[in-house]
Amino acid sequence: MTRRYLSVWLVVGTVVAGWLLPDSVQAQTAEGGISNEALAVIRIRAPRSTADAFAQFGEAVEAGSGDQVRELATGMGALIKSPALMGVDQTKDWWIAVYGNKADLGVVYLIPAISVDEVKKGIGEYYRSFAVGKLVAYSDDASALSITQARLKGEGKPLSVAMDNESKALFEKGQISVFVNLTQILTQYKEEIEALQKDAGNPLDALPMGINVPGSSPEEVKKIAEQVINTVFMGLQDTKSLTLSAQVSQKGITLESLLKVNISSGLDKFFLRSPPSAMSRMSALPEEELGYFGFQGNLADLMPYSEAMLEKAGLKKDDAKRLKGILLEMSRLKFGASVSSFAFGEDEGDGLTATSINEVTPTAKLRELAEKSLKITSTMENNGIKQKSTLKPNAEKYGSRSADVITLEIEEGEGADPAQVEMAKQAMKVLFGEEGMVQRMVYLDNLVVQTIGGDQDSMKEALEAAAAAKTAKRAFDTTRAALSPKANLLVMFDLPGTIVAAVNLITSSGALPESIIPAGLDELEVGPSYIGFSAATEGQGMRFIAHVPPEQVGGTMKIVQLVTGKSDE
Repeated sequence: MTRRYLSVWLVVGTVVAGWLLPDSVQAQTAEGGISNEALAVIRIRAPRSTADAFAQFGEAVEAGSGDQVRELATGMGALIKSPALMGVDQTKDWWIAVYGNKADLGVVYLIPAISVDEVKKGIGEYYRSFAVGKLVAYSDDASALSITQARLKGEGKPLSVAMDNESKALFEKGQISVFVNLTQILTQYKEEIEALQKDAGNPLDALPMGINVPGSSPEEVKKIAEQVINTVFMGLQDTKSLTLSAQVSQKGITLESLLKVNISSGLDKFFLRSPPSAMSRMSALPEEELGYFGFQGNLADLMPYSEAMLEKAGLKKDDAKRLKGILLEMSRLKFGASVSSFAFGEDEGDGLTATSINEVTPTAKLRELAEKSLKITSTMENNGIKQKSTLKPNAEKYGSRSADVITLEIEEGEGADPAQVEMAKQAMKVLFGEEGMVQRMVYLDNLVVQTIGGDQDSMKEALEAAAAAKTAKRAFDTTRAALSPKANLLVMFDLPGTIVAAVNLITSSGALPESIIPAGLDELEVGPSYIGFSAATEGQGMRFIAHVPPEQVGGTMKIVQLVTGKSDE
């Protein structure tokens, strides 16, 4: 009983001591020595173990490369201005803080030491330094170093007050982490940012030559550029911080970032209007495709961009106005997630096949609006290249359902360059065959299933998959698990697999002579595996994650080796 009470009082005493100890004692750590005035902070977790993690990834990419990665890691000393790493403790975290003033940026290094004297000797006399226990702080900027010294004495506020819980968690998660204090940057450089925005009002004036965008005048390009720049600056004012984290293992490299914004700001309201989705129907798409894509968003927020595209579409004024009204009606429908995939056929003439499943209610209204919009855009012409679309409603039967079939063909328009038209026709033939691009649309109760390219069997497979909503283990599962569980944008892409498939497609079509293709490239086995990217809104923020598995790096390296003639095989 006595031992139990002693344990309780020991815990209580520890907590109370944490409240009563002066901040000067609590601050005497590398993290505690960084002020909330820092513009940015970098942390390298236990560099020796981080180097080992990269080596394990390198070994997974190619057997025997782990030692080479470890050798490269010896150059990390350059990051902390101590090339030889004299006296540096590589088993504890390294910290780098960046402070700003009107004249320049000041960088402070907070490095754990095995030997303080050796660390000071290794950085040389150029850097001012001081030590607190086994922690050495040094910089070539006296002002930045003085902020650090004051913080280690318990003066001022620590970096932690500038970080919310989600940002702290992500910062702690990575072997290499970066925190950008946007609030401090916007406050400290307010006048400079306002001046920069003002000067950016005419972004193209300072260019030595005009920008020529087909179908647009320099004035139109300038107007769009100004709109983009102003939108960026407006969004910047809503931000609080940006945290970046790199997580490395033999399973892959995951780069994760979190942008935090001010509550009730314009960006915060934009994020709230676009909740993320699990994109669960992606598992119903064909297996082992070259790429998978998913999108969930508020279409009403995309209307301004649609209007900008209409202005460039070459439509008559009345047609553009009618089409704008149709798009506005579409944006009022209830859209869920849209998922799609693509692949190149293995046999000659198969070309590109894409499949998509779109959640929308009511589908009957969408079909009506789609038919109206196609009547307006059935013939589009740009730079002499005419795109002609032909709609055949209910052209094919799939059980009790019918499919609308749309065929897109390329024709020569007014003032056309015959060579460019022929090139466009050839590209269409390579991708989709002699018939041109054929699109099939089947409208279900709350889904629209669509295929581009392929044949009726492609649509049959897509409908069967959508009905079954397959959940069997997929090749992309490993990458999918590394991304956000719910996302607004989801991309998984087999880069080496796509390169090999595209080469096979082009050579089989005769568009390029086989003699220019490196020997063995068409037979290279590289997959399937997937690079992944996700973007997801959350409370007062948006999270971005990119994942690269070792198989993708290894496959790409094999292709590079074949192309450069450096393959060992």
